[in-house]
Amino acid sequence: MKKRLMLLILLFFTILTGCGSEESQADGKVELTFFSDKSENIDILQEIVNDFEDEYPDISIDLQSPPEAQTVLRTQLVRDNIPDVMALGGNAVFGEFAEGDVFADVTDEEFMKDIQPVYLDMLRLLVDENSTRDFGIPYVTNANGVVYNKKIFNKLNLEIPETWSEFIEILETAKKEGIKPIEFTLNDAWTALSIWNPIGGILVDDDFHIQKEEGTASFQEDYREVSKKMLELLDYGEGDIFGTDYDTGNANFVNNDTLFYFQGNWAIPDMLTNDSDADLGFFALPASEDVSENQLVSGVDVLLSIGRDTDHKKKRFFLLSI
Repeated sequence: MKKRLMLLILLFFTILTGCGSEESQADGKVELTFFSDKSENIDILQEIVNDFEDEYPDISIDLQSPPEAQTVLRTQLVRDNIPDVMALGGNAVFGEFAEGDVFADVTDEEFMKDIQPVYLDMLRLLVDENSTRDFGIPYVTNANGVVYNKKIFNKLNLEIPETWSEFIEILETAKKEGIKPIEFTLNDAWTALSIWNPIGGILVDDDFHIQKEEGTASFQEDYREVSKKMLELLDYGEGDIFGTDYDTGNANFVNNDTLFYFQGNWAIPDMLTNDSDADLGFFALPASEDVSENQLVSGVDVLLSIGRDTDHKKKRFFLLSI
Protein backbone atom coordinates (compact mmCIF):
# COMPACT_ATOMS: atom_id res chain seq x y z
CA MET A 1 0.00 0.00 0.00
CA LYS A 2 2.80 2.44 0.90
CA LYS A 3 4.57 1.63 -2.37
CA ARG A 4 1.50 2.51 -4.33
CA LEU A 5 0.88 5.71 -2.40
CA MET A 6 4.42 6.98 -2.89
CA LEU A 7 4.33 6.27 -6.61
CA LEU A 8 0.93 7.87 -7.01
CA ILE A 9 2.16 11.02 -5.27
CA LEU A 10 5.25 11.16 -7.45
CA LEU A 11 3.42 10.54 -10.69
CA PHE A 12 0.78 13.08 -9.79
CA PHE A 13 3.54 15.63 -9.46
CA THR A 14 4.30 15.09 -13.13
CA ILE A 15 0.73 15.17 -14.44
CA LEU A 16 0.01 17.90 -16.93
CA THR A 17 -1.90 20.84 -15.51
CA GLY A 18 -3.94 21.27 -18.68
CA CYS A 19 -5.04 18.91 -21.41
CA GLY A 20 -2.93 20.13 -24.29
CA SER A 21 0.57 18.67 -24.76
CA GLU A 22 2.79 17.69 -27.65
CA GLU A 23 3.46 14.44 -25.75
CA SER A 24 -0.22 13.56 -25.47
CA GLN A 25 -1.23 10.52 -27.50
CA ALA A 26 -3.74 10.59 -30.31
CA ASP A 27 -6.42 9.19 -28.02
CA GLY A 28 -6.05 12.19 -25.71
CA LYS A 29 -4.08 10.40 -23.00
CA VAL A 30 -1.04 11.97 -21.42
CA GLU A 31 1.99 9.70 -21.63
CA LEU A 32 4.62 9.72 -18.90
CA THR A 33 7.93 7.91 -19.08
CA PHE A 34 8.97 5.93 -15.99
CA PHE A 35 12.55 4.62 -16.19
CA SER A 36 13.96 2.03 -13.77
CA ASP A 37 17.53 0.76 -13.63
CA LYS A 38 16.59 -2.31 -11.55
CA SER A 39 15.20 -5.09 -13.71
CA GLU A 40 14.69 -7.36 -10.68
CA ASN A 41 11.71 -5.34 -9.46
CA ILE A 42 10.12 -4.72 -12.85
CA ASP A 43 7.14 -7.01 -12.10
CA ILE A 44 6.29 -5.09 -8.92
CA LEU A 45 6.61 -1.74 -10.67
CA GLN A 46 4.40 -2.95 -13.52
CA GLU A 47 1.69 -3.95 -11.05
CA ILE A 48 1.84 -0.49 -9.48
CA VAL A 49 1.69 1.17 -12.91
CA ASN A 50 -1.28 -0.99 -13.89
CA ASP A 51 -3.13 0.03 -10.72
CA PHE A 52 -2.34 3.67 -11.40
CA GLU A 53 -3.57 3.52 -15.00
CA ASP A 54 -6.78 1.78 -13.90
CA GLU A 55 -7.49 4.59 -11.45
CA TYR A 56 -6.48 7.37 -13.87
CA PRO A 57 -7.41 6.16 -17.39
CA ASP A 58 -6.45 9.48 -19.00
CA ILE A 59 -2.79 8.83 -18.18
CA SER A 60 -0.51 6.23 -19.78
CA ILE A 61 2.76 5.19 -18.14
CA ASP A 62 5.59 3.95 -20.38
CA LEU A 63 7.61 1.77 -17.99
CA GLN A 64 11.16 1.21 -19.22
CA SER A 65 13.73 -1.10 -17.62
CA PRO A 66 16.15 -2.20 -20.35
CA PRO A 67 19.27 -4.36 -20.00
CA GLU A 68 22.35 -2.25 -19.25
CA ALA A 69 19.90 0.37 -17.99
CA GLN A 70 22.47 2.91 -16.82
CA THR A 71 24.20 2.86 -20.23
CA VAL A 72 20.85 3.34 -21.94
CA LEU A 73 19.96 6.22 -19.60
CA ARG A 74 23.30 7.93 -20.22
CA THR A 75 22.64 7.74 -23.95
CA GLN A 76 19.20 9.30 -23.47
CA LEU A 77 20.62 12.09 -21.32
CA VAL A 78 23.25 12.92 -23.95
CA ARG A 79 20.35 13.43 -26.34
CA ASP A 80 18.63 15.58 -23.69
CA ASN A 81 15.87 12.98 -23.46
CA ILE A 82 15.23 12.94 -19.72
CA PRO A 83 12.48 10.55 -18.47
CA ASP A 84 9.64 12.10 -16.47
CA VAL A 85 10.21 9.80 -13.50
CA MET A 86 13.25 7.65 -12.66
CA ALA A 87 13.78 4.82 -10.16
CA LEU A 88 17.51 4.54 -9.55
CA GLY A 89 19.96 3.09 -7.08
CA GLY A 90 21.30 5.36 -4.35
CA ASN A 91 24.87 5.27 -5.62
CA ALA A 92 27.57 7.37 -7.27
CA VAL A 93 25.73 7.33 -10.60
CA PHE A 94 22.79 9.14 -9.01
CA GLY A 95 25.21 11.68 -7.55
CA GLU A 96 26.78 12.21 -10.95
CA PHE A 97 23.41 12.79 -12.60
CA ALA A 98 22.23 15.09 -9.81
CA GLU A 99 25.40 17.14 -10.06
CA GLY A 100 24.77 17.32 -13.81
CA ASP A 101 21.40 19.00 -13.21
CA VAL A 102 19.31 16.07 -14.48
CA PHE A 103 16.73 16.01 -11.69
CA ALA A 104 14.13 18.40 -10.32
CA ASP A 105 14.75 19.81 -6.83
CA VAL A 106 12.20 18.34 -4.37
CA THR A 107 13.72 19.70 -1.15
CA ASP A 108 10.80 21.88 -0.17
CA GLU A 109 8.00 19.44 -0.96
CA GLU A 110 5.81 18.69 2.06
CA PHE A 111 6.18 14.89 1.99
CA MET A 112 9.96 15.15 2.34
CA LYS A 113 9.43 15.97 6.02
CA ASP A 114 8.22 12.40 6.60
CA ILE A 115 11.48 10.80 5.42
CA GLN A 116 14.18 9.82 7.91
CA PRO A 117 16.89 12.52 7.67
CA VAL A 118 19.74 9.99 7.68
CA TYR A 119 18.69 8.68 4.26
CA LEU A 120 18.33 12.19 2.85
CA ASP A 121 21.83 12.94 4.11
CA MET A 122 23.16 9.84 2.32
CA LEU A 123 21.79 11.05 -1.01
CA ARG A 124 23.00 14.61 -0.45
CA LEU A 125 26.54 13.36 0.19
CA LEU A 126 26.47 11.56 -3.15
CA VAL A 127 25.88 14.91 -4.86
CA ASP A 128 28.28 17.04 -2.83
CA GLU A 129 29.60 16.94 0.72
CA ASN A 130 28.12 20.40 1.33
CA SER A 131 24.81 19.86 -0.47
CA THR A 132 21.65 20.92 1.33
CA ARG A 133 19.23 20.14 -1.50
CA ASP A 134 17.29 16.97 -2.36
CA PHE A 135 17.07 15.55 -5.87
CA GLY A 136 15.84 12.07 -4.98
CA ILE A 137 13.15 10.59 -2.77
CA PRO A 138 14.33 7.53 -0.77
CA TYR A 139 11.83 4.83 -1.69
CA VAL A 140 13.36 1.48 -0.70
CA THR A 141 16.17 1.09 1.80
CA ASN A 142 18.37 -1.94 2.32
CA ALA A 143 20.49 -3.49 5.04
CA ASN A 144 23.71 -5.47 4.69
CA GLY A 145 24.29 -8.12 7.31
CA VAL A 146 24.16 -11.81 8.11
CA VAL A 147 21.18 -14.04 7.36
CA TYR A 148 21.15 -17.05 9.66
CA ASN A 149 19.35 -20.37 9.90
CA LYS A 150 17.42 -20.20 13.16
CA LYS A 151 16.90 -23.95 13.30
CA ILE A 152 20.64 -24.65 13.32
CA PHE A 153 21.34 -21.62 15.49
CA ASN A 154 18.99 -22.85 18.21
CA LYS A 155 20.19 -26.46 17.88
CA LEU A 156 23.73 -25.33 18.70
CA ASN A 157 22.46 -23.05 21.52
CA LEU A 158 24.11 -20.03 19.95
CA GLU A 159 23.60 -16.35 20.73
CA ILE A 160 23.86 -13.37 18.38
CA PRO A 161 27.56 -12.40 18.37
CA GLU A 162 28.46 -8.87 19.42
CA THR A 163 32.15 -8.82 18.41
CA TRP A 164 34.29 -10.15 15.57
CA SER A 165 35.99 -12.74 17.81
CA GLU A 166 32.58 -14.02 18.97
CA PHE A 167 31.49 -14.34 15.35
CA ILE A 168 34.62 -16.33 14.42
CA GLU A 169 34.08 -18.56 17.46
CA ILE A 170 30.59 -19.43 16.20
CA LEU A 171 32.02 -20.26 12.76
CA GLU A 172 34.50 -22.61 14.41
CA THR A 173 31.70 -24.25 16.39
CA ALA A 174 29.68 -24.90 13.24
CA LYS A 175 32.74 -26.32 11.48
CA LYS A 176 33.44 -28.74 14.35
CA GLU A 177 29.81 -29.87 14.32
CA GLY A 178 30.04 -30.73 10.63
CA ILE A 179 27.76 -27.85 9.60
CA LYS A 180 28.66 -25.63 6.66
CA PRO A 181 29.40 -22.25 8.28
CA ILE A 182 28.90 -19.84 5.33
CA GLU A 183 27.23 -19.93 1.92
CA PHE A 184 29.28 -17.92 -0.60
CA THR A 185 28.03 -16.87 -4.06
CA LEU A 186 31.15 -15.26 -5.48
CA ASN A 187 30.48 -16.32 -9.06
CA ASP A 188 28.41 -13.12 -9.03
CA ALA A 189 31.18 -10.71 -8.06
CA TRP A 190 28.77 -8.08 -6.73
CA THR A 191 27.79 -10.37 -3.85
CA ALA A 192 31.21 -9.75 -2.30
CA LEU A 193 29.85 -6.27 -1.51
CA SER A 194 27.53 -7.88 1.02
CA ILE A 195 30.68 -8.64 3.03
CA TRP A 196 32.75 -5.63 1.99
CA ASN A 197 30.11 -3.05 2.87
CA PRO A 198 29.33 -4.04 6.47
CA ILE A 199 33.02 -4.60 7.36
CA GLY A 200 34.22 -1.44 5.62
CA GLY A 201 31.27 0.58 6.85
CA ILE A 202 32.31 -0.14 10.44
CA LEU A 203 36.12 -0.19 10.25
CA VAL A 204 36.78 2.66 7.80
CA ASP A 205 36.23 6.36 8.53
CA ASP A 206 32.89 7.75 7.34
CA ASP A 207 34.67 10.50 5.42
CA PHE A 208 37.01 8.10 3.61
CA HIS A 209 35.66 9.19 0.22
CA ILE A 210 36.54 12.80 0.99
CA GLN A 211 40.00 11.88 2.25
CA LYS A 212 40.59 9.79 -0.87
CA GLU A 213 39.69 12.68 -3.15
CA GLU A 214 42.08 14.87 -1.16
CA GLY A 215 44.82 12.27 -1.55
CA THR A 216 45.15 11.59 2.19
CA ALA A 217 43.61 8.10 2.11
CA SER A 218 43.64 5.06 -0.18
CA PHE A 219 41.96 1.67 -0.51
CA GLN A 220 45.38 0.02 -0.32
CA GLU A 221 46.08 1.43 3.14
CA ASP A 222 42.69 2.11 4.71
CA TYR A 223 41.01 -1.13 3.63
CA ARG A 224 43.84 -3.44 4.65
CA GLU A 225 41.98 -4.77 7.72
CA VAL A 226 38.76 -5.10 5.71
CA SER A 227 40.51 -7.25 3.11
CA LYS A 228 42.21 -9.36 5.79
CA LYS A 229 38.91 -10.14 7.48
CA MET A 230 37.21 -10.98 4.19
CA LEU A 231 39.99 -13.46 3.41
CA GLU A 232 39.62 -14.94 6.88
CA LEU A 233 35.94 -15.63 6.22
CA LEU A 234 36.72 -17.59 3.05
CA ASP A 235 38.13 -20.36 5.24
CA TYR A 236 34.58 -21.09 6.38
CA GLY A 237 33.07 -21.68 2.97
CA GLU A 238 32.79 -25.12 1.38
CA GLY A 239 32.59 -26.36 -2.17
CA ASP A 240 33.08 -24.13 -5.20
CA ILE A 241 32.58 -20.74 -3.54
CA PHE A 242 33.67 -18.94 -6.71
CA GLY A 243 31.40 -21.07 -8.89
CA THR A 244 28.11 -20.55 -7.06
CA ASP A 245 25.94 -17.65 -8.21
CA TYR A 246 23.41 -15.56 -6.30
CA ASP A 247 20.27 -17.46 -7.36
CA THR A 248 21.85 -20.83 -6.61
CA GLY A 249 23.10 -19.57 -3.25
CA ASN A 250 19.64 -18.40 -2.23
CA ALA A 251 18.28 -21.87 -2.94
CA ASN A 252 21.25 -23.66 -1.35
CA PHE A 253 20.99 -21.73 1.88
CA VAL A 254 17.40 -22.69 2.65
CA ASN A 255 17.59 -26.22 1.22
CA ASN A 256 20.88 -27.29 2.82
CA ASP A 257 22.17 -27.16 6.37
CA THR A 258 24.16 -23.93 6.23
CA LEU A 259 24.43 -21.56 9.20
CA PHE A 260 25.21 -18.12 7.75
CA TYR A 261 24.75 -16.24 4.49
CA PHE A 262 26.15 -12.77 3.81
CA GLN A 263 23.41 -10.91 1.97
CA GLY A 264 21.14 -7.93 2.18
CA ASN A 265 17.56 -8.06 3.36
CA TRP A 266 16.49 -7.97 -0.30
CA ALA A 267 17.49 -11.64 -0.66
CA ILE A 268 15.10 -12.96 1.98
CA PRO A 269 11.91 -12.95 -0.19
CA ASP A 270 13.72 -14.94 -2.87
CA MET A 271 14.96 -17.45 -0.28
CA LEU A 272 11.43 -17.86 1.05
CA THR A 273 10.25 -18.49 -2.51
CA ASN A 274 12.56 -21.52 -2.52
CA ASP A 275 11.31 -22.65 0.89
CA SER A 276 8.35 -20.83 2.42
CA ASP A 277 8.88 -22.65 5.73
CA ALA A 278 12.49 -21.53 6.17
CA ASP A 279 13.07 -19.98 9.60
CA LEU A 280 15.47 -17.12 8.96
CA GLY A 281 17.00 -14.42 11.13
CA PHE A 282 19.12 -11.38 10.39
CA PHE A 283 21.74 -9.49 12.39
CA ALA A 284 24.41 -6.85 11.82
CA LEU A 285 27.88 -8.26 11.14
CA PRO A 286 30.02 -7.39 14.18
CA ALA A 287 33.18 -6.38 12.30
CA SER A 288 34.89 -4.80 15.31
CA GLU A 289 35.83 -5.83 18.86
CA ASP A 290 34.19 -2.60 20.03
CA VAL A 291 30.49 -3.37 20.53
CA SER A 292 29.54 0.31 20.24
CA GLU A 293 30.95 0.46 16.69
CA ASN A 294 29.09 -2.59 15.41
CA GLN A 295 26.05 -1.02 13.81
CA LEU A 296 23.79 -2.08 10.96
CA VAL A 297 25.00 -0.82 7.57
CA SER A 298 22.05 0.46 5.56
CA GLY A 299 21.55 2.53 2.43
CA VAL A 300 19.07 3.69 -0.21
CA ASP A 301 18.44 0.80 -2.56
CA VAL A 302 15.89 2.59 -4.75
CA LEU A 303 15.16 6.31 -4.99
CA LEU A 304 12.63 8.16 -7.11
CA SER A 305 13.57 11.28 -9.06
CA ILE A 306 11.68 13.63 -11.34
CA GLY A 307 13.20 14.78 -14.61
CA ARG A 308 14.30 18.41 -14.44
CA ASP A 309 12.54 19.55 -17.61
CA THR A 310 9.49 17.30 -17.69
CA ASP A 311 6.54 18.95 -19.42
CA HIS A 312 4.20 17.46 -16.85
CA LYS A 313 5.02 19.22 -13.62
CA LYS A 314 1.96 20.11 -11.64
CA LYS A 315 1.86 23.27 -9.56
CA ARG A 316 0.68 21.46 -6.48
CA PHE A 317 0.53 17.99 -4.96
CA PHE A 318 -2.67 16.07 -4.56
CA LEU A 319 -3.40 14.53 -1.19
CA LEU A 320 -4.33 10.98 -1.94
CA SER A 321 -6.15 8.59 0.33
CA ILE A 322 -6.14 4.95 -0.60
